[in-house]
Amino acid sequence: MRSIDETITHNVDRMDYNNFIGQLRFILANHRDNPKQHVRDLHRKIRYVLPKQRHSREPDRWIYIKLELDDGAETTLRVRDDNVYLTGFENKEGELFEFGFSGTTMIDGSKKKSRPMVRDKESRFLECDVNYGSLVHGGAGKLVKMCLGPEPVRSAVRWLSGYSQGEGGRVDERTKRALAFLMVMVCEATRMRPLQMQAGWQAKWCCTDRKHVDYIWGWGDMSEALLRWDRESGNFKFPQCLRDIGVGSALKAFGIVELLLNTPIHRPPRWRGERYQPGRPAAGDDDDARRSEQQRRRAAGDRGGQRPAAGEHGSGSRGQQQSPPPPPPPNKKRRTEQQHDQDQQQQPSDKGSGDSHQQETPSESPADDFVARGRPLVEVFAVRAGFHFVGTISVFDGMRGQVIYEMGNNGGAPPIHGSSSSSGDDDQPRPLLLTGPYRAISAYGSFTIEVDISGAGDVGELDWDCYDQAKVYDRQVTETITTSSSGRKVHVTYAVLSDAVDAELEVHLRLPGATAAAVYGRIATRSKAFHDEDTSWSVLFDSEVEGVLLVAGTRLPLARSVVAMPLGSPLLITATLYDAPPSQHGVSPVFQFQDMELTLDMRRCSANNGGGEFEVSITSPDHYPRPRRNDTATPRPRPTNHYGCS
Repeated sequence: MRSIDETITHNVDRMDYNNFIGQLRFILANHRDNPKQHVRDLHRKIRYVLPKQRHSREPDRWIYIKLELDDGAETTLRVRDDNVYLTGFENKEGELFEFGFSGTTMIDGSKKKSRPMVRDKESRFLECDVNYGSLVHGGAGKLVKMCLGPEPVRSAVRWLSGYSQGEGGRVDERTKRALAFLMVMVCEATRMRPLQMQAGWQAKWCCTDRKHVDYIWGWGDMSEALLRWDRESGNFKFPQCLRDIGVGSALKAFGIVELLLNTPIHRPPRWRGERYQPGRPAAGDDDDARRSEQQRRRAAGDRGGQRPAAGEHGSGSRGQQQSPPPPPPPNKKRRTEQQHDQDQQQQPSDKGSGDSHQQETPSESPADDFVARGRPLVEVFAVRAGFHFVGTISVFDGMRGQVIYEMGNNGGAPPIHGSSSSSGDDDQPRPLLLTGPYRAISAYGSFTIEVDISGAGDVGELDWDCYDQAKVYDRQVTETITTSSSGRKVHVTYAVLSDAVDAELEVHLRLPGATAAAVYGRIATRSKAFHDEDTSWSVLFDSEVEGVLLVAGTRLPLARSVVAMPLGSPLLITATLYDAPPSQHGVSPVFQFQDMELTLDMRRCSANNGGGEFEVSITSPDHYPRPRRNDTATPRPRPTNHYGCS
């Protein structure tokens, strides 16, 4: 189904801001879902629920918000109607820029590549991600200092109006700050009343404080809590994660939320799967953005503070932490509700070739306790095709369109349009070496896996509907995508995990006596929760013919480095690596082992062999400092230049 476009225009110099926000709420509430959902508060006032998140690439409607000034400057924000995400903007000339990557090469040699969310409109990627952590250096700390009001809006509109991006360029810091500022002034203020009131035109400027930042990260949790409260006729106890930010009842939540995210409530609640772990998290690309101001102060030495804030793009798309009971003794086991959860602390494994395995576990300290907060994520284990695949495989989850496989034709024969076999396959299906995703795929809403055979106009899709109660969680599933033109079949093995974290892996390899060498072989990982499934391995590295040049002291380039990791279940790493092509006579592995266990609290594990070392480390943006429940006062910052960011 094609999206429709709706446009709302607001003259910043002459029109009333509160009327503009009210009109935008009316447009979003007047969606095409039938029947429309709503919740009545304690005074019988209606709070509207956004449309269902069924269309993961293009929503039912794109809302184009045109902001203009009397001097002729203008910019247009492109917002989804199902979650109020800002996905891109247009400058005065009508050029569309959207969040994502055109094939950005990272330090380790891997690439981030995105697909446009809009099919029939030309756009350019900004070369940055969609979340606050990618836009504002320092994340939530800068949101607390953000100054709102008409003057910063005018500055942001003028800057975006004249924005241009040369070939091969990427977005600058001032443009990022302008976009983050308009996310708060438009998207967050439309979702929640306190952000609207704080951003009003009554004063020349005002600033967000810590409670506003907590509301931004908690919007999804508050929406789900109100939906569950309504379903249970008011007999619903608000979770600790909301009570920690002062939202302990429906009355308080109704005073904040104006539009509710349409969250499926037939599945377990998003705040159920907390887990506390000792150790310091390594920095992810936006983990600081999802911490509250207090937590980052505590990390710098201030031990007071409140619970961590969590979410991406302020949507609450990452659930919030629940405040813990006192932590148990270090040797006491704790388990979650998830059926396959196991204790996070594991014993070192000595399986494989006899190499020594070492797992680094930091000393436990109450001040160093951290929590890993799970959420619904998708892990694509493998994609198989029985023909020479030329094209792309992408995943859309309502926030991003990520390319997880791409193969060019390289001037060879065009892709085959048909097959003599009834199945559309020429050979036994073979696995494709996936190169993504670059961020874990969200399953809070629906998602789509799209196969596009280049040059053939041949597309097939796997659509996963989060509102379908027949959908299964925490089980491996294999489904077949059949392309529309040639009937080619691509087989996708995946699992939707109810309680998982975004895990990024790095591999460092030191070969005995080598400063630079070619590396051959294979590295794969899977969760211990799927240890009975032979096809649940996610391949990270596979180069048995050409090899990959490795310079001493650098990371081994991986085909993919991000996996979805079920909470409470360690990752198992298996590797067979050579320093020469394994097809040569007499070549033996320099490293060979199976089921090396890795958990978030370990941070890294290693294997030694003959003077060489294999080390794999793990980081996660879903790993937070343990909440503290004091120090709630937030000082009012002085106004600063450029949209409140110093």
